[in-house]
Amino acid sequence: MNESERAELERLKLRQAQLESDLRALSREITTLGLRLDQEVQSPKEFQSPRSKVQSPIVEQPTPVSGGSEPPPESVSGQWSVVGDHSEPPPLPPIIPEAVPVGLAFSRREPEREEAQHAGESPGRAGHPALPGLAVPTSKPSFEMRLGTYWLVRIGIVMVLTGLVFFGNLAYHNYISKLGPGGKLALLYVASGLLLGAGAWWQRRAAKESLKNYAQVLFAGGLAAVYFTTYAAYHIAQLRVIESAAVDGLLLLGWAAFMVWIADRKKSEVLALFAVGLAYYTSIITHVGSFTLWSNLVLTSAAVVFLLRNRWAALSFASLLASYASYAFWRFFDGESWHWATPEQGLWTGALFLMSYWLVFTVAVFASRGEKFAGQNRIAFLTFNNGAFFSLFLLTMLQVQTGGFWKFCLVYGSVLLVLAVAATRILASEPLARNFYLTQGLLLITVGFITEFAGLKLALILATESVILLMVGSLRRNLVLLTGAYLSAGLSVGWGMDGMKQFDSSSLWLGVGLGVLMVWLEPSAALPLPFVRGKGPKGRGSG
Repeated sequence: MNESERAELERLKLRQAQLESDLRALSREITTLGLRLDQEVQSPKEFQSPRSKVQSPIVEQPTPVSGGSEPPPESVSGQWSVVGDHSEPPPLPPIIPEAVPVGLAFSRREPEREEAQHAGESPGRAGHPALPGLAVPTSKPSFEMRLGTYWLVRIGIVMVLTGLVFFGNLAYHNYISKLGPGGKLALLYVASGLLLGAGAWWQRRAAKESLKNYAQVLFAGGLAAVYFTTYAAYHIAQLRVIESAAVDGLLLLGWAAFMVWIADRKKSEVLALFAVGLAYYTSIITHVGSFTLWSNLVLTSAAVVFLLRNRWAALSFASLLASYASYAFWRFFDGESWHWATPEQGLWTGALFLMSYWLVFTVAVFASRGEKFAGQNRIAFLTFNNGAFFSLFLLTMLQVQTGGFWKFCLVYGSVLLVLAVAATRILASEPLARNFYLTQGLLLITVGFITEFAGLKLALILATESVILLMVGSLRRNLVLLTGAYLSAGLSVGWGMDGMKQFDSSSLWLGVGLGVLMVWLEPSAALPLPFVRGKGPKGRGSG
């Protein structure tokens, strides 16, 4: 995961937290509003309930008085009895505050949110956050910003490094000729240290991601400047203070290893590409024994570890190309001109290292589970690995006239067939890997047979291969095997017809045998194809 992806992940996490906070705030608003509505509905009932409990006055009729005289008013009034006359008045209903709409409540808290952001506080602390739909989308960086912070900085680092080299040469001739090689190197190391310090300081202080990327490239340029200054300590005569190529190579490789450690610590694929690329450059320019071969093996293993640990697919492809290119440079270039390898140079030593590179990269094909390495990228990786190994091995053994080409094709093709079987189980979700291994293995085996045999013998061998492929392809329901069976049968018929002679019993029997083979293959040609497309009896696909 590079820096931009890590920043995108952090941004998504912050947005997720903000959305969760918005959801909780919205739930609280809904709950509060529901309680207010329930209280408003219940309040009139509570207001009317005391009245229903007050009974109407019970009036007792006065007792009639004999004589028809009316009683005095005082006595009449004293005879009235009112029940509940002294009851307390009913309580007043509670005052309900004016309900504020939810959208308006959130819009009123939007200024509080902005103030909290300006004050450096989290939006959830300053008040209820705004709704997700009301968030202002972040604008993409402009073309000028991307050009200035991404591309121009890389071009500038290359120019700075080139300028340092010219500065060393100019300083030697015009300005600091009195200084020895050690003084000149000290100045170059000071300049490299300034680049390192500026890049490290800017990485800590930069707030924007684009400026962090600029600081990262500046820091990587400082690491590269230290590397090339160490390189100049041996390879440039005016700055030479190291007399041993092996010591210089070890120093360069050690600094490259330090860069790899920094890249792994910072999880920066860009810095890792810088480090591994410079390490391969060191292995190429250091012609001391088997230094190039051993360093290539170490770097190849390191690239595979990065692929498995950090899933850096770009670094793996770069290492794949650099490993085989470095071997070719070591094997066919002597420092002055290109030449073919001769048996006197100990060809099997280089061939064994070449096999080691191929084996390490093959392990990466089966062990990697990264999304960036899956699918077409995995197919391209394994195809380039197999093709580069095959080509460089043949070029290495080109001057060895032992007639072992067909043996190598048979052995290498058989190994690829074994890998095809392994891919069926390990890479079951990617059938293309299995099919590519299968196709390449069958092709190499067929080429081996064609190279060694000729005439009727070759026709019989190809016919046998066709029958075997047809049987296995029908059982496995594999279109690649069936296609190989038909192609082998066609080649067998062609070589058989070319090798036939008139009035020859062996040719006659060969023709009869090939004819029977074709008759047997013809009705079988259309049978397995439905199985291959997944329309077999049990609905199985190609296996």
